[in-house]
Amino acid sequence: MNIIKTMVLVSVSLAVCFFCMRVYTILAALRVVPVIPPLYGLFSVFSYASRCLNPFVYATQYEVVRRWWKVMVCRVIRRQNVEEASMTPSSAPPVTEKQQTRKIHVATKDL
Repeated sequence: MNIIKTMVLVSVSLAVCFFCMRVYTILAALRVVPVIPPLYGLFSVFSYASRCLNPFVYATQYEVVRRWWKVMVCRVIRRQNVEEASMTPSSAPPVTEKQQTRKIHVATKDL
């Protein structure tokens, strides 16, 4: 089921992104609408956007990729917290990761 859902999402994003460009090109070739270069450029960006959307579609569909993104986001957040903590002077001793984990477990045990 997950593969079918992914295939549908990729196909729909491709169709939506290329639809504007193809319709505009056909209408301009038939001289139904005037050729406007900025509009053509905008529709070209839409057609390239289809290729850029695929990684995000796959990222939302597969559990392995979702877990990888969660790990990466947690690492970035931790790194930012460490940098912020090192920038502010504190008189309290630094808290180790083990102590933080213990505090979380104690806090969740009370729930």
